Amino acid sequence: MIFDCDGVLVDSDPIQNRMLTEAIVEAGLPISYEEVRRDYTGGFMGDIVASIEAQLGRALPEDWVPAFRARTADAFRRELRPVPGVERVLQQLAAAEVPFCVGSNGPLEKSNLTLGITGLDRYFTDRIFSGWQVPRGKPAPDLYLHAAGVMGQPPSASVVIEDSVTGITAGIAAEMTTYGYVPDGDGRAQRLAGARVFRDMAELPALLGLT
Repeated sequence: MIFDCDGVLVDSDPIQNRMLTEAIVEAGLPISYEEVRRDYTGGFMGDIVASIEAQLGRALPEDWVPAFRARTADAFRRELRPVPGVERVLQQLAAAEVPFCVGSNGPLEKSNLTLGITGLDRYFTDRIFSGWQVPRGKPAPDLYLHAAGVMGQPPSASVVIEDSVTGITAGIAAEMTTYGYVPDGDGRAQRLAGARVFRDMAELPALLGLT
């Protein structure tokens, strides 16, 4: 099993999207939180920067990304919590000896930070993979194929747990069974075509046949 990190293991998306909205507005591009949430959740930072710069018609300052990451990390330390119910899922997977790992578009430093803050890092140790380790991040399948290969599992035996269109696209492109976590029942459920959508982490063990 391959878990996305943001929005699946840690409830970071609301915090990160708020920080990203503030940073984009401060850079001179009017944008709403809902637009950021719709267009950039789960995205690769290089693609997000390219989109912002194209709309601005100029390059962002060299320190824009590091400054955004630093502000977001500070907010994580104050506010971040695990996704409700996910620790129980990880405990059940471990008890059933199902191999699992993390596959996130973010850099390893970010996943290590957020998993460490929430205490979930003890379930993954060195089984954390980043889109920065492969030629193409999500929505390309490279990250998930890389993670499965390192874990010694074929795509046909791998399961992806995602919460974004970008991640769902990657999981399906990797020809893995793909589940879409949509806890708030918003319009994303209709956009996650090809995924098996669920709304509560408590549902996942039964969906996976663990109960």
